[in-house]
Amino acid sequence: MRVTRQPATTAATTATATTANTATANTATANTVPTTTGTAPSTTDGVDGAFHASRDMRSRVGVNAVQAGSTTTALPKLLEDWKAALYEAAAEDLAEAEVIAPVLDKALQQAEADKGEGLTRQEVRGLSKDVHKQLKGEYQAAKDAHHQDLTKSPSSMKRTERDVLMAQRPRVAQLRDVFSAVAQNLPGARDREIVLWENKGVMVVVDTFAPSPKALVVPKDPMNLPVDAAKGMLDELAYVAAHVSDAFMRGAGSPPAGIWINPPQHLTVSQMHVHVLPDLGPFTQDGAPAKAFLEDPQYKPQLVAWFDVIAKELEKKLGPAI
Repeated sequence: MRVTRQPATTAATTATATTANTATANTATANTVPTTTGTAPSTTDGVDGAFHASRDMRSRVGVNAVQAGSTTTALPKLLEDWKAALYEAAAEDLAEAEVIAPVLDKALQQAEADKGEGLTRQEVRGLSKDVHKQLKGEYQAAKDAHHQDLTKSPSSMKRTERDVLMAQRPRVAQLRDVFSAVAQNLPGARDREIVLWENKGVMVVVDTFAPSPKALVVPKDPMNLPVDAAKGMLDELAYVAAHVSDAFMRGAGSPPAGIWINPPQHLTVSQMHVHVLPDLGPFTQDGAPAKAFLEDPQYKPQLVAWFDVIAKELEKKLGPAI
């Protein structure tokens, strides 16, 4: 699904919604979005950065996947991939503190002094980006060295996991719980959500903060981390996530999706969830998320109709939603 937005001479913006997705050879019908014209919703601050981070994470997962029996997409080994991401994030944090932070702190102080007032979020991000670019080589060398040290032996890896969990558990437990109300289908909780499929223990929802088609597979029982999951739950999540990837493949013509659970250092909500990111490109050139279209009465029906195709593909393989 692609929405192209072109500037106009007035305050309004003309938008044309089209799909950039081609159905695969064995797909009966293409998932096509009708063309409309109207005022486009505004983008959400910070979404582009978050999405690029997700793409970076996706490139590090899937190494431990095993071939699925009933899915085209290989079943991910979620716990092993999550641990690998945890080690990676730990090394990044150490390199950030060692190489980037001292230089960035001085640069921010100097920039504020030169400006005579506090910096905007955009200015801080720009300066941070410049410092990271300037110190890219030193940062990468430090990160690699820390990663090697953190993972040099089984005992080192266990110690790294222990230290990260001890530091992160209290923080994660205090984060927002954005899924429980949706899972319980409380009044109004799903008004701005798209639930693609669910059973008694798991639900699949659209990631409304992503700037491209993306789904989240969420256990309905409260849990913060993969190590908190009951026996069999991670296997069920992996199975459903692989089927979600397949649904995007059949319904939108994408290759197998990236599937992962973020490490604790990167979490912004309390409930554990599995990301399923197909390579379908952004909704708009400026990175507007699905949330912006759900909040716009003109574009919401198009978005819902597009994802309804994916929901139907899921039901073909997983059975009716419960």
